[in-house]
Amino acid sequence: MIWTLTMNPAVDLAVTTPRLEIKRKLRCRDASITPGGGGINCSRAIANLGGKSCAMFTCGGETGRIIVQQLARAGIATARIDIQENTRINILANPEDEEGEYRLVLPGPELREREWQSALRRLEEVLGDGSLLIASGSLPPGVPDDFYSRVAAVAKKRGALLFLDSPPEAMRRAMAEERLFAIKPNKSEWVAVQGGGAIVEN
Repeated sequence: MIWTLTMNPAVDLAVTTPRLEIKRKLRCRDASITPGGGGINCSRAIANLGGKSCAMFTCGGETGRIIVQQLARAGIATARIDIQENTRINILANPEDEEGEYRLVLPGPELREREWQSALRRLEEVLGDGSLLIASGSLPPGVPDDFYSRVAAVAKKRGALLFLDSPPEAMRRAMAEERLFAIKPNKSEWVAVQGGGAIVEN
C-alpha cells in the first residue's frame, strides 16, 4: 500500500493575466483550482500513472473540503486529519507577456499539538509491514522541526518504508535520527542539508 502525507496542503488558484502591474485592477481569465501540497501532488501523479494510493492530509474549513471533493472526483482515496483553521490558498499568476508564473505562497494554518499528534497516531494505525509512505512538503506553523523524525520513527516501528521530500532542516533532522528509505532534495536543498547554506539557481 502506498500512503502519502501532506501536513501543509493548499488549494492552488491559477489565473492568467495580460501583465502584472502595481496599483492596477488586473483582469484575469482561465482560472483553475487544484489541490496541492507535496504528498497530494504525489498521489495525483500516481493516479495519472494508473496506480493507487491513499492521501493523508490536514484538512480545515471550506478550502479543505474543496481538496477532499476534488481528490474524490479523481478517484484518489483520502484520510483526513481534521484541523480547526482553514487550509491555505496559494495563488499562481501567469502573465501573458512573461515566461513562467508568479507563485504567492502562504505559510499555512497554525496547527495545535493535538492536531499534528493526531497525524502520527493515524500513521501508526494504517502503516504496515512493506507499506510505502511518501511524506512530502513543508511543515505549517505549530508543527515542530523534528516532526518528520517522528514520522520516520513510526514508519520504522510499523515496518514501513519512508520516502521523504521536505525542507532542508526537517530532512537533516530526520536523517540524523532515523534511517530513511529514500530522500528527494533538489540541488539547493541538498547543499543546505549538508550544512553549506542555500545556493541560487539561474
